[in-house]
Parts: sequence; structure tokens; C-alpha cells
Amino acid sequence: MTVPAKKSIERGETRFLVVCLNPTMQKTLVFNCLALNEVNRVVEQRLDASGKGVNVTRVLTQLGEDAVHLTHLGGDEGQLFERLCRDDALSLEVVRCESPPRTCTTLVDRSASTTTEIVEPTEPVQAGTENAVVERFRSLLPAVHTLIISGTTAPGYTVDLYAGMIAAARQAGVYVIADFRGAMLKRALRNDPGLRPNMIKPNLQEFVETFLPGAGVTGGVTVSEHTDDPEILEEVRRRMTELAREGLTTVITRGANPALAVDREDPETPVECEPLPLTPVNTIGCGDAFTAGLGAELARGGTLHDAIEQGHVAAAMNAALLKPGAIRP
Repeated sequence: MTVPAKKSIERGETRFLVVCLNPTMQKTLVFNCLALNEVNRVVEQRLDASGKGVNVTRVLTQLGEDAVHLTHLGGDEGQLFERLCRDDALSLEVVRCESPPRTCTTLVDRSASTTTEIVEPTEPVQAGTENAVVERFRSLLPAVHTLIISGTTAPGYTVDLYAGMIAAARQAGVYVIADFRGAMLKRALRNDPGLRPNMIKPNLQEFVETFLPGAGVTGGVTVSEHTDDPEILEEVRRRMTELAREGLTTVITRGANPALAVDREDPETPVECEPLPLTPVNTIGCGDAFTAGLGAELARGGTLHDAIEQGHVAAAMNAALLKPGAIRP
């Protein structure tokens, strides 16, 4: 599968618009050995602008692509977020609001090579923010080749928001990759066939939560993205094939396990692609790095298989760094 040719791109470059409406300050704490119910001393720490959209934008930028990130920002934390993005040479389009970025904390245990993520809640955006975001989005769309929508939104946005963005993008001839889950994704897939995403790229856990509710749930905990349960994987492949027959390409990441894909151009031939073997430093942002590598290769005219391989390369480069959502320090 290749991305169809479309209008020429501003400055002769492939341009990406990355939308994420849940900006995040990512605090990373490193421990030689992390022990529960004990005093743990941090041996290294860092603070980065993050969230799925920033991670995708940063990796695209580091891959040499022309990428713009659209988000909302508020408060003193929003100003710090912008400064950290400028330090990374990221291009931002910001809608001002009163909702600051949330803070997420990563606990890296060097002895066990594990990464634990603590996610704080997000403050709601105020009335009027969504209309301002849509207006800014529409102003950016004419120069865009590929739209990537990443992650859930902060509270205060409507369930129809992403569906409307995707429909507008498809009408403008823009290729759309959707990397979000749940009700907003299902709403986007109720668009007319020509106004749906070209591709969805959840991880396994997100796909199961969205399309196979109740599958693999034990004690209220849903299936892990790392599962190799054959019954669950068989159900996932079956649903991916159904989506491909409906005109939707699906790529699912599974952590250190092979990525799964079904191309809408060949619904009866599921694809598996092994990630690169490595001992990770920090796995936060690996899925976003994968999305960036995948999208960049598709925009350059690569096949789906080549794009997945490039996604794995970017994810491996991200995992080798302490900085989240990056392929170089």
C-alpha cells in the first residue's frame, strides 16, 4: 500500500500535521533498583514536553520531516511546555486556554530493565476551546499531506471532534492516520467510507478495549498489549480482517512482540513484523516513535511492510534513550 499522490506540498516538502489535545509534562525518574514499600533514591532525572502528539512530532522532526503540532495550552506549565518544545526545535500551533498540561511520571528501574508509568488526570478545557481548535485546524489543513491524530483528548471536548477533523482532512485529499481509541475512534468510523481514516494504529490493548470489549478482562483489568494469548489474537485478527474489508488498514503494535497489520488492499493476508531485539532504557514513547516512522515511510511512497519496519527502527531508537519520544538526545 502506498499513499496516493496529491497536491504539491509547501516548500516542496512532505508536511505532517500532528494533533494531540492532551499535552503532557513527562517527568522521568531513574532508580538503580526500585522497591515497593521502601525509600527509593533517584539517581537520574529529566523533564520533557511530551504526550503522544509531541512525541510523534519530535520523532518526525528528527527524521527530517516538516511537522507541525496542534494542541491547547494554559497556565505556567503551558509556558514551560512551549519552551521545552522550542528547545527541541518543534513547530507548535497553540490554542490558548486555561487547562495546563498534565504531568506523567516514569519510573525506570535499571536492575530490572522495567518502565512504570504514573498518569495524572487532565484538567478540562473551558467552553469555546474546541471551536478555536477546529478553526486553527482548518486554517492549517490546505498545506498538509498527512494528518496524524494521536491520543485521547482532555475533558471538555466532544466525542465528534476527531470525526469532523478526519472528514475535513479526507475531503481535502489528506492521508489520515488515527492513533486514538474508544468512543472517539468508533465515532470516526461511522463517517461515510470516504471520510474515515485511511489507517488506524492502536496498540493491542487499545484495539481490544475499542473493538472487543470484555475480551481478556480478568478482575477488571483488560488484556495487556504484550499478551500472546492465542484466543485473543485470533479474535483480533478476525476483527482486523473485517475492518480491512470495510476499507480500513489496521496496524497494531504489541510492545516487544511482532506488530500485526491487515491492509485494506489485501484483507485476507494478515502481516506480522518482528521488532528489533534490544534491552530498553525507557519504553515511553516507543509507540509514538513507531507511528512517526510508519507515517514518514508511507508519505515517501513506501509499502506497508516497509513502513512497519521503519516504525520498528524508530521505536528501537527511542527505547535506547532515556528521553521519551525521541530518536536522538
